Amino acid sequence: MVCPYCSRMELTVREIAKRVAPDMDATAINRLVRQLRHWTLAGALKPIGPVSSGVGHHRKYSGESLYIAAILIELSRYRLPVNEMAGLALLFLIMPRGANRPRWATMWQQAKAGEAVIHAAIALGDLHKKGGSADVVLYVPEGNPITLDKENSAIILNLTRLFSGLGA
Repeated sequence: MVCPYCSRMELTVREIAKRVAPDMDATAINRLVRQLRHWTLAGALKPIGPVSSGVGHHRKYSGESLYIAAILIELSRYRLPVNEMAGLALLFLIMPRGANRPRWATMWQQAKAGEAVIHAAIALGDLHKKGGSADVVLYVPEGNPITLDKENSAIILNLTRLFSGLGA
């Protein structure tokens, strides 16, 4: 079930780590906290307010950052460079403009709420070349094949499974 207050929720990096990986021991949580902080400094995970480093400054993150963190953790399994992960995280946050925006927003909410099985197809172009790009498409997997046109490969994420338990 999606948290109805997540858009207004403020979380610390440690709270995000504990929510996305509730079964990890303290050592693994500390490692994940360091990773989330690294992604924040690299621009992949956006805190509320400015990003500043230093002792005694506790960053706060929105409830949406919880879902982006879950995506980043999954993408890290594919060993994507952090700058590419930051670009992909931004694609999830900005949603498409125009006619597809309402559909994207609905599917994003359905994935967070567990109301429908929603996949994200991350089509990876030639990201290492200048001007290389990626694209993200949300879709319901039944009867909706994804085709790759110019992309070299794709990563398919089951967002509904990935988000299960985050909003509880």
